[in-house]
Order: sequence, then structure tokens, then C-alpha cells
Amino acid sequence: MKVLVQNLLTGLYLGTSKKWLKNPEEALAFLNEIRARDYCIYHRLQQTAVVVVPETSRPNDEQPAPAIAKQPAENSDNADHMKAKTIRTSLEAKTEARASKTLETKAAPDQTVSETRLVKSKKTRKKIALESAPAQPAPNARPSLQPMTTTIEVKVDVGIGNELFIRGEGAGLSWDKGELLRCVDRSTWTWSTAKAQDRLVYKILVNDQVWSQGENLVAETGTKTEVVPAF
Repeated sequence: MKVLVQNLLTGLYLGTSKKWLKNPEEALAFLNEIRARDYCIYHRLQQTAVVVVPETSRPNDEQPAPAIAKQPAENSDNADHMKAKTIRTSLEAKTEARASKTLETKAAPDQTVSETRLVKSKKTRKKIALESAPAQPAPNARPSLQPMTTTIEVKVDVGIGNELFIRGEGAGLSWDKGELLRCVDRSTWTWSTAKAQDRLVYKILVNDQVWSQGENLVAETGTKTEVVPAF
């Protein structure tokens, strides 16, 4: 017996190099039906069936009747017909399943690329949002205090050879000993500090000995105060 592949539409048999032949003696013979079915699936041969024909010594121009009729009569109990029908149905189902799987495989890369681009797009937007968002302080972290400069500018001409001093409380000042002011010009003296945590209470002295007249002066933290003391 020979296991062959037959085209259901033309009745021809599969030969070598995928050629269809009329004579089954010249057709491609398979070791068994499983090999024949696998060949049809691999090469995507549709409308085909695996048939089993007897080996004969008939002339090439005579075609032996296959064991499976192309269209057996209805209600036939022919076992070969039922076997061929079962093989054909199974082969067509496997062929359709393989074709469907192939289409899904071809469509998968596009879908994967689309999903990958969507993920990258979301990551990019998230990264931009994080970079543009203002930095949030860490939990339980105290906000850092930027030092603020408090400046006192004194407008007075104390004469050549004299200097101005400041005494008071806050930012390291003392009522017992004064700190020298910086001379900007003949009638302008300044004193600055970044240590002030609260308002300063102070007075200006000449040569750290002669106190300015009037009440104690006050300077708010982080401000520049201009005073014109009298002695």
C-alpha cells in the first residue's frame, strides 16, 4: 500500500517539487499517514486528503482506483470512505488552525510595537512630569532657613579720626562692648549681619564711648535700616 496526498478538487496526486500528477505510481509516497498530514500542514496544502492506494504493476496510462472514492454514495458503510472523510476533516481543521495562528503571529509584532510605544510614551510623560514638578520636602524634614542679611546704615559726619560703633542685643551684639561700623564715605557708615533671628535693639556710639541721643533703635530681621543719630 502507498500513502499519497490527493487534491480533492482535481483528483491529482502530489509528486516531487509540489507537482500534481495523474498517475499515482509516479506520485510522492510517504512512510505513513502522519508524515503525509504533517507535509500538507507544513507546506500549507489546502483541499487535500491523505489516501492509501495499493501498489500495482499496471501501465502508466492506467490509473488504479484509489482505495478512497472521491464521492461515495450516501449511507455507504465503506470503511475506507469513512477513514478518508475523517482524515480530510482533520487535515482541513489543522490547516485552518495553522493559517489562523500564522495570521495572529503576523499581527502580533505590530501590536507589540504599538504597546511598546504606548509604554514608552507613558514613561516619557511621567519622567517629564517628575522633572517639571517642584521638589517636595522629605517627610518630617525641617525646611532649611535661608540666612537673611540685616543691614544698618548710619548717616552722620563724626569728623576726621572718629569712628562709629554699635551696641545692643540680638545677632551677637552686646550692651557692654560695641562693634565697629564700616566707613563707606565721610558721612556714611554701615553694619550688616546674617545672624539675626529676631529684631535687633541697638544704639550707635562715637568711638564706642559717646552714646547717641534718644530711645533705643530697632531693626527688623532681613531689612535695611537707615538712621541719622544725634550726639
